Amino acid sequence: MKLLCFFLLFSAATLAQNPPGAQIITFSRNDTAHCRVIVASGKPMLETSYGGISVAVSMPENKGNGEFSVYVSIYQVGDGTAHVVPKDFSAVFSDPAHTRFPFFDKGAEAKSYPPAQGPTPGMSAETNQMDTSIMRGGPARSPAAGLSPSETLKGDNVPGNTGQAPPAAVPAAIPVFLEHAKVKQGSKAAGLVYFRKPRGSKVEVHPTDMLDEIDIPVNGITFRF
Repeated sequence: MKLLCFFLLFSAATLAQNPPGAQIITFSRNDTAHCRVIVASGKPMLETSYGGISVAVSMPENKGNGEFSVYVSIYQVGDGTAHVVPKDFSAVFSDPAHTRFPFFDKGAEAKSYPPAQGPTPGMSAETNQMDTSIMRGGPARSPAAGLSPSETLKGDNVPGNTGQAPPAAVPAAIPVFLEHAKVKQGSKAAGLVYFRKPRGSKVEVHPTDMLDEIDIPVNGITFRF
């Protein structure tokens, strides 16, 4: 499983052989001109830069119900505009048939749910930084987010016997899903992307199964991880 090897072993990969003329850029640690491993919020991400666009993905998380989630960041480094269309994203499962899992609009599904009671893991909508507790490796906090929900006020911030009201509760972080966007130079689009097994597919997804590939097409170029 290529993604698992990249993230857990950081082994060197050979540059994939793409069809002649195909606009597919495949991540390879040997391709140091375009590819590198970065760390965001303490978690490794694979990043490929090409044609003025940088795309980074985290290790997928198996949700245990035929779905996988992955955190994706897309930067427009050069001139022009990056057209981000998540519905065009897809992933290849690790079964012998290499079943392709299409994009699943988890954001639309989440909007149909009643408001959650209590903290929800995800990404801070205010800071646009990921709460990496949704990924493997345990809880984490965003430095720019101020006090995390698990922290308490200390020192001068503790209300004394002055009659002032207790501090307001820190709003719970909510998941931020990557949406259709036009990203101009110097800006980015980032968020969670979900893939779900095709409707009617009989492929079995076990808790330890992982994706083999993730395709992120942007402006006619497919960034493959």
